[in-house]
Amino acid sequence: MGKSTQLRDIIYDEKNVFLNLGKKKSDNKAIRKSDGRMTYQPVMNEILDIIIKWVGDSQNPFDLYRDFYELNEKHNYGNEVYDHSTQNVVKAMLSLTTK
Repeated sequence: MGKSTQLRDIIYDEKNVFLNLGKKKSDNKAIRKSDGRMTYQPVMNEILDIIIKWVGDSQNPFDLYRDFYELNEKHNYGNEVYDHSTQNVVKAMLSLTTK
């Protein structure tokens, strides 16, 4: 798996935690047991607002990750849990945001 694929997957995982109302892959042995495409419209609108703002602002993938991360924190959903090496990538992504 390339670095860009790993970064993209981490961002997708954080987005999907929100779209699935806090359900994480790490809760069920790498299976989320829900589908973000079936989420409620107000939830989808909240993600859409973040993406529109991100496209108009920085387009830095680390900023997008931080926005999803903070959104999950705001709703008390927590964040995806990773192994030690991936957790280091997550910490680096959070430190590389422009905010």
